[in-house]
Amino acid sequence: MRSDLQPVPFDRGAIDQIATSPPRSSFGGAPAVTDSIIILGRAYFDLCLFRRRPQDLPASQWLMGITLAVYAAAGMALLPFELGPRSALLAALTDLLLLWGGTLLLLQLFRHPRRSTQTITALAGAGVIITILALPVAFWLTYSHERGFDITLPSLLWLLLFGWNVFVTARILQHALSTNFAIGLLIAFAFILASQQVIGMIVPAPAAP
Repeated sequence: MRSDLQPVPFDRGAIDQIATSPPRSSFGGAPAVTDSIIILGRAYFDLCLFRRRPQDLPASQWLMGITLAVYAAAGMALLPFELGPRSALLAALTDLLLLWGGTLLLLQLFRHPRRSTQTITALAGAGVIITILALPVAFWLTYSHERGFDITLPSLLWLLLFGWNVFVTARILQHALSTNFAIGLLIAFAFILASQQVIGMIVPAPAAP
């Protein structure tokens, strides 16, 4: 099913090539794996800086699948700072299903189901970038807490990353749902908090030290 999100003008030929063909050796014509990671990383980082929109990404099932897999892996790398390995795996898979299912539901309610592939890809790609940036902050926060150090600065950085995630999600949903930013912000905030509540109900809380 063809997406009705219209891209803004920019050269996305390399992204389209990645989206239609798995990366292989540069001698084969498609971008090499390293080049593909750099190209997609820049595209997703531009989403986080509000330079790109979900319609700038190709409506590719293959690209969406790869991005969702990386999104889940990034979540599994972050969550063990708070949970054990098994709980982290369960939480990451739950978060992945909520992102996929919640986005489909929202697009259906706003009567834009054809935008699902680009929207899910954009949300997952932006989530990967923010999660990678959150990893050192999570380590810093955990390390400081365990050793009784002051956690004011890492806690502030964590809060800023949370706020950034809400704003990025809001902008993506603004375009995907064809609404204004205020509505997108309300939906994004509710979406993220609801996801955290569901994960909290499914995943057992870590035992007190």
